Amino acid sequence: MRIGVPRETAPGETRVSLLPAEVAALTCAGHELLVEHRAGAHLGLPDEAYSSAGALMVDRDAVFGDAELLVKVEPPLIEEVPLFSGGQILMAFLDLPARPGLRSSLADVGVSTLPLETLTDANGELPVLASQSGLAGRLGFLYGMYNLLGPSGGPGFYAGGLAGVPSAKVAVLGGGTAGAGAARAAVGARARVVVVEEDAAAAVRLDESLGGSVEVLLSCEASVRAALAGAHIVLGCAWVRGGVSPRLVDRSMMGMVADGGMIVDLAIRAGGCFETSRPTTFDDSVFLDEGVRHFCVPNLPAAAARPATGLLSRSLLPWVLRAAHGDTEGMGESGGSAAAEERASSGGRRHAFRASSDRYASGGGLNL
Repeated sequence: MRIGVPRETAPGETRVSLLPAEVAALTCAGHELLVEHRAGAHLGLPDEAYSSAGALMVDRDAVFGDAELLVKVEPPLIEEVPLFSGGQILMAFLDLPARPGLRSSLADVGVSTLPLETLTDANGELPVLASQSGLAGRLGFLYGMYNLLGPSGGPGFYAGGLAGVPSAKVAVLGGGTAGAGAARAAVGARARVVVVEEDAAAAVRLDESLGGSVEVLLSCEASVRAALAGAHIVLGCAWVRGGVSPRLVDRSMMGMVADGGMIVDLAIRAGGCFETSRPTTFDDSVFLDEGVRHFCVPNLPAAAARPATGLLSRSLLPWVLRAAHGDTEGMGESGGSAAAEERASSGGRRHAFRASSDRYASGGGLNL
């Protein structure tokens, strides 16, 4: 099969879907790899690294028009959709329930989709999504921490623990891979951490894995309010598998966050956990709403593109091999039902306080 690896063009996106090592594995398996010129430039990978691995370096039109299977990180931009030739398969982080326009545009040009965020292994886990989510959680806390400092426009607060002063409070909504990553980073900074998680067994596992150093609350509106109260950083990490993010915090609850506090919505690519959230970019990452600063960059793992790409490429290889060999049973688009899209557009996401660990994964990406 002809497999295409385009250069990513989403704002601030510096990852690439496949590294030369995985390209070499695919060519050894008998597949033809078409890699766009400068696909790995942001990572310091010259075209020669890919051609040495057996890839054919091509221009943008060729990678979109000639490949039978395209492997991307981010969804294609609207202006890229006409580049598809039809009858192709697209693998990428797509979050289609939150992007009904993209779904219809791809269908119109005859492109089938395999959303990376829904690829599920035999254990019911989401390995490709998880490859980015843990890093996204850690980065989310770091960006929240940085944006509380004075030079970044924050109130001049250190979101950790210091001898002689009270520790910062960090609230994490969702205890999946991203939430656990955020909690670990915050615990490492000696912050006081509260995690809200619906599934009791998952809550126990998280508590034990962190040595009892966090307070874990079972999810309900009262628990979310308790977590928000006086929090300096609030991280939204809840994502419904095959659907849009649950809206856990509405506008009226923003006043509960500490003065000068920071919202980091790691679920923004699937709609976001906060009523006040809207997507931002690395170049213009923070906005103020209801007196609270918001950081809502959907492709957060791109901030650490080298480890993020390594994790992604390795996790992707077995799935790309399966798709290239025609074994896509159980891999088809599970990006959400029409009912999920209706909920997203009708406002039916408010106060979605139910989430079991097998329905919720961490936002990401990616990745947050």
